[in-house]
Order: sequence, then C-alpha cells, then structure tokens
Amino acid sequence: MSGPEPGAREPEVSEGEARELEAHDREPSEASPPEVPAEPDEFASAEKRVARSTEGMAVNDALMAASRAARSFLIYDHNNAAIRTFLADYREKMTDALAFGPMELEIRPFEFVMDGEVVYLNRDRERSLAFRLFRDGVRRLLIDPKVSWEEELKLLEILSIRFTGIRQQEDDVVTLLWKAGFDHIDLRAVEGFILDESYDETLHGQAAFGGAEGEGEGGSGPAGGVEGAVRCPRDFDQPIPKLMKPRPLAQQPISREDQERLRADMATKLLPGQCIDLVQEMLELVLDDVDPTVIHDVQHLIDEVREFLLTEGNLHDLLGMVRSLQNASAVDPENFGPILLRFTDYRSLRRVLHSVSRGTTLVPPELQELLTLVPGDHFQALVDLLEVERASASRRIIRQLIEGLAEERLEDILTLLLTLDPEIGSDLLRAAAGAMKDRAVGLAVRVVDNASPPIQTEVYTILTRQRGKPLALEHCVQLLRSPSERVRVEVLEQMGVTGGSGFFARVVQHVRARGRSGIGRNEAVAAG
Repeated sequence: MSGPEPGAREPEVSEGEARELEAHDREPSEASPPEVPAEPDEFASAEKRVARSTEGMAVNDALMAASRAARSFLIYDHNNAAIRTFLADYREKMTDALAFGPMELEIRPFEFVMDGEVVYLNRDRERSLAFRLFRDGVRRLLIDPKVSWEEELKLLEILSIRFTGIRQQEDDVVTLLWKAGFDHIDLRAVEGFILDESYDETLHGQAAFGGAEGEGEGGSGPAGGVEGAVRCPRDFDQPIPKLMKPRPLAQQPISREDQERLRADMATKLLPGQCIDLVQEMLELVLDDVDPTVIHDVQHLIDEVREFLLTEGNLHDLLGMVRSLQNASAVDPENFGPILLRFTDYRSLRRVLHSVSRGTTLVPPELQELLTLVPGDHFQALVDLLEVERASASRRIIRQLIEGLAEERLEDILTLLLTLDPEIGSDLLRAAAGAMKDRAVGLAVRVVDNASPPIQTEVYTILTRQRGKPLALEHCVQLLRSPSERVRVEVLEQMGVTGGSGFFARVVQHVRARGRSGIGRNEAVAAG
C-alpha cells in the first residue's frame, strides 16, 4: 500500500486534525490492542449509518471502513500506527461483508445501493466516496467473495489516491481500476456525462444522464427503461441546455381549451387535495432514512395546511391529513405525536365547531373519527369549550362528545359540578346521564343535595325519564331530600304508582319532617 509520494507537500490540516494526528503518533501499548481512531467531527458528520438488513449493515460497515481508511492518508503520515489500525479494520469488515456473498454495488451521486437497499450515504461532495466514483464515471462495482487481500489493498490504494486529491496528475478512477487488472473486482462505467435519449426537460434539473459503457455498449438507466442512467440532484453539474432559436417578442393568442385547462388547474376546489398530497409527499421524505429532510423542515407546512383547512371548515380533508400524520406517528411518535395533538386542542376544536351547520343535531362522523385518531385526553378541552360556547347547536355537539367520555370521567364531572357555573354543570350532568342511562337515577342521587336550580332541573328531567319504572326505596328516601319541590313531588308520585306497602312509612316520615318547616299544596297532595 503506497502513501503520499516522497517529497510531496503535506496538506494543511485543521486544529482538530492536528490533535488527532498527535494522539495517534504515539504507538499503542502492548497491553491494549489498538482501536480504530476516532475521526474529526467535520469528517464524520456527513456520513450516515444506513441499511436495515443484516447483510446491508455489514456492507455499510465495510464501506465506511474503506472510506475512513482512504481518508486517513489525508491526516496521517503513511508510517503512523493509526494507518495500520484503519487497514486492519477495513480488512475485518470486508471479510464480514463478503461472507454473505458477492458485493454488487450500484453507484449513485451520493449513495451505494445493493439489491435496492442504500448501504452507504454521504452527501458531502468533498468527502463522499460515492460522489468520487460517480463523478469519474463508475456506475457499478462488483467484488467477488474470492477477492484476495492484495486486491482489496490495491482497490483501497486507488480510492485513496482520488479521495485525498494528493496525486491530481493521476488518471481517473475508471482508468486506474482498468489498469489494475483485477481478477475478482469488476466495474461498469460510462465515458462521460451525455444526455440520455430519455432526457425530459420538464424534470427541471432532475435530468437522467447515461452514456457509452466502458466497453463501448450503450448507456442505460431507470429513466425511460434504459439501464445505467442516473437521476442527478438539482444542484448537480449538468450539461448546458440547448438554447432556443431567438424569436421576436409578440403576443400569442391562447386557445379556449388551454384557457379552460388553466382555470381548472387554478380551481379553488382542487387546492385542499393538492395540499394534502404535498403534505403526504413531505412526510414520506421525513420518514426516509436516507433523505436529509427532517420534521423541522415540514412542520410549518403542516401548520399552514391545518389552518387553511380549519378556516375553510373542510373536515373531510382535515381528517385525511390526520390519517397521514397518524401513520407517520406510528413510525416516529416522538416527533409526530405533538403535531397530532394540535389538531384537537381547544383552538382547533372551537374552529371545527364553528364550521358545523347550525341545524346539525348529531356529531359529524368526521369530528368523531378525528378525536378517535388523535391520541390523548380531550375531556378538558371539551369542558373549556362548553364554558365559552353559547350557541345551542355547538353546546349540543359538545355534550354528545363529552357523553362518550363521561363514564370514565364520572368522578371528574361530579367534582366540576361543585366549581363550575351551574349552567355548565347541568350540561355535564345531562351528558353523564345520557352515557349511563341504566344508572342515571343513582347519578341523580349523588347530586340531589346541590341547591343550584339548573342542577335540580336536570335531576327532575332524569326522574321524568324513569316514569312507570319502579324506584329503589333507598333512592326515593335520598331524592326526597332535594331542595326542589318539583323533584320531591315527582318522587312522591312515582312512589305512589310503583312503590309497595314498604314505602308508606317513609312517606309518613317525610310528611312529618316537612310539616315542621312547611309543605306545599302540590307536595301534600302527592304525599296523600
């Protein structure tokens, strides 16, 4: 393995690289075997660990080891012990990777792909091993498991020459690889960057490039079904486009068909669907392990689309957006969970309620599904809405939503009855009674001592729904303590209709107790 040429000027190194060099100039002690030296942060930051399969991770480790070993000649003297450590790591990782079988790599501008799986990724042009090979025309690299260490070492030597840039007078990688005459390493390359026949100018910079193979065969690639062509990044150096022939400026008439098509493209009714499609595409990029897009890059887009749909009162598309985010949250709950919660917070729910038609008597199915899809406890937000909403339709819908949560939040509702405005409390009691119809009388008993007229009115409503049904004696005794005469009269009348002889003594006891403080005519008639 050859290092820099004798007499060549050593490249300048940063302060961090100098510290690494100083640390590894000292020979490791015999007591502890040498470990792979840590790279300076600026070298390693752009290189990511990718791949998910066992074989893919092994190949990823081998390629990263090769990249580190090739870069090591940039910061270490060729006699330094660190170089030997990098080489040992490279040899070990290559052996592990080739144990799975041949390593056939497709070379892309910043990636190595094997069997459809990205096994190497580095988007830094100055330090990406993939970019160096792709720039010189290499499109595929095949390493056979029978490859010898001498061939692996020769391959690393070629990579290091192009990687470090120390020998700029050398041939490109393709030429060096052909000259090496490998027996168990093969490559496919293109002669240069030429436009493929399938090039589509509408790709706006995402042109597909192909060209002649190293052995004279036609270039090919995925664009247009031609194998070997590559879709390049937008900022990639591309051929200068052909200029159109100059023409004088003049107004051109637009046909009626083109006008209608343009109007259809700009139609407002299409905008929500287009927004949802855009959000879905961006979420796919965020969840892509090899794409640099992160949640912070698209969060403002999600917020804007959510506000737009809420303003339009478009529950259907809002629900579609929540479904997409819910799927993303299943993969990455830490980042997407808080975003989902913003769809059902107090502010969002209030805007949804205002978009519901005033004549609506039932909860819209989309709103019910929205609360089901978004995790979390929505009870407090609904109670807060009940305190501020005055429209009867909105209050009706809120009560129905609370009704679905009332059974599990019953104790909270009973506590709130003591602190909230009586009107709000009566709505909560009605929601709880609607959720627990078979236990509604027991619920009325628990709040019968509340002197608030709205609460007593709701207790009376619960009792009227029980007419014709027998009431338990213990419930009747407790309900007769109600501060509302109307409630007491209702209980006495139902006792007279459905109660047995055992109720008589309780009625007499009640009349005597009420007689000391005064009993109204209606109540006396009912008791009689």
